[in-house]
Amino acid sequence: MNRLIQFKGKKTDSTNYVVGFFFGRSASDECVSFIGFTPYSIHNVWTDSMGEFCGFELPNKIRLFEGDIIAYDNRDNHMKSDFNAVIEFHNGCFGLQYITGDYEGIFSPFSDFHEPEKYLLPYLTIIGTDFDDRFRH
Repeated sequence: MNRLIQFKGKKTDSTNYVVGFFFGRSASDECVSFIGFTPYSIHNVWTDSMGEFCGFELPNKIRLFEGDIIAYDNRDNHMKSDFNAVIEFHNGCFGLQYITGDYEGIFSPFSDFHEPEKYLLPYLTIIGTDFDDRFRH
């Protein structure tokens, strides 16, 4: 199986996020890492803001990354209720760490979802990132 390995991180000099390959950490500042597509297009990003591509994208082709906060709209009753969750990596797999709803506090790997492309992804909206949420307070 081929898997696209990419990272998203928040640039240190703006509020924008960039996507690319991980090039390493700064030797002079452990809070800064480097993301880019080539060694000639590298961006400084906050290390804590980095998240890996989880292998799924929404129907509108937006990729989901570790640390993204998503909202689930239960309009077709595929789940018990609406919920918010953070995409996280636990025990070797990506999944949802529920932060609201009936499953609050529980981690569910994506492998627990029956046909996520049909019953989960079309109902998700990215509403923020864990990194931005931690620094709002």
